[in-house]
Amino acid sequence: VPLAGQWIMGTLFALILMLVDSGMFAWAVSPPNILPYQGRILNSNGVPVSDATADMQFRLFGSLAGVGPNLIDNGSFEDSLPGEEPLGWILYDVSGDSGAVVTETPLAPDGRNVVTIATGSDAAATSYLYGNSFDVTSGDTMAVSAYVGGLYPDGTAPSAEASLIALWFANEADLYPTVSSPNTTITTLSPVPQLPPFTTITGAVVVPANGWMRLALASTVADDELLQWDLVVVRRVT
Repeated sequence: VPLAGQWIMGTLFALILMLVDSGMFAWAVSPPNILPYQGRILNSNGVPVSDATADMQFRLFGSLAGVGPNLIDNGSFEDSLPGEEPLGWILYDVSGDSGAVVTETPLAPDGRNVVTIATGSDAAATSYLYGNSFDVTSGDTMAVSAYVGGLYPDGTAPSAEASLIALWFANEADLYPTVSSPNTTITTLSPVPQLPPFTTITGAVVVPANGWMRLALASTVADDELLQWDLVVVRRVT
C-alpha cells in the first residue's frame, strides 16, 4: 500500500475509534433475562448478618394512573414528618371519630412515609381524607390510583374497607361537604388485605360538570384496626 494510502487508512481508523468512544455509534442489545445484584444483609443495628442464607421478599411499585403530571400534592406524604397530620390533606368524619397521622415504615411503596387512619374510639368509623383541589372540565376522564394496606390484631380477619371517591366543588376553596355534584365512588376494596404487601386500588372517573375536584381516601375501620395509604395519584386522561 502506498504511503499516502496507509496515512488515509490510519486516519480513518483513528476517527472511527473516536466516534465509538464518544458514544455516537450505538448497537441494539437485547436485555438479559437475569439481572445480577450484589449487596449485604444487615441487621437492625447495621451489622452484617452471619447466617449463610436468608429469606427475602422483593417488591416493585409504580404509579398506576396513566401518564402525565400527578395532580395530587404530597401524594406520598413525604412533605410531612412522622407523627404529624398529613400536610395539605383534610380529614372529615363521615361517621364515628377517626384520626390521620403520618407514619414511617420501610414497607412504603414510595419513600418512607405513609398516612395511617385509625378510629378514635371503640366504635367503627368512616372518614374521608381528601387533598388539594384542581380544576376539571365536564367530560374529562381522570385516572386515579393509590396503595393501601390493613393492620389487624393477631387472629382477626381483615374487615376494613377502602375507597377512592371523587368530590366535586363549584369553587377552588370549597371544602367538603359543600359539594356541587353528588360524590362519585371510583373503586372500593373490601376487605383490605393485611400488610405486607400494599395492595393497589385504581380506577377512572368522568367529570360531571365544570368546576373543581378533590380526591378522598375513604376509610372504614373498626376498633384496633389501621389502614395505611401511600402514593396517591390523579392524572388527566382526556
